[in-house]
Amino acid sequence: MIRVKKKISDDDVDRLMAASFLVDSHKNIVDGILTMGDVDINEERFKEFLDSYTDKYVYYEFLKRRVVSNYIPKTNEANYIVEWTVMYDSCTLIVTLESDKHLSKFEEEGYVIYNA
Repeated sequence: MIRVKKKISDDDVDRLMAASFLVDSHKNIVDGILTMGDVDINEERFKEFLDSYTDKYVYYEFLKRRVVSNYIPKTNEANYIVEWTVMYDSCTLIVTLESDKHLSKFEEEGYVIYNA
């Protein structure tokens, strides 16, 4: 496996980070409510909160797909990427590739090998 990195747009990172925070905070609240055990999940207020969480989750997933489509080179081969992550503090996208087979495509897009 080989890891590569590239600096990406501050705006994209800010949106992704904010969406991630909102999803995590809403998930924690929903989990807390359900853990109390004495909640009526059919209550309108709970349904509204759950809908709000769902909306935030869908938006977060949309932003993640947008990072992939905007920054990760496309190939005709499926599953050449093992994983990817964004380092919020440095606005860096780190991609782990299955092999160096597609490394040149990434280098053409401005990626450099990442050894950390």
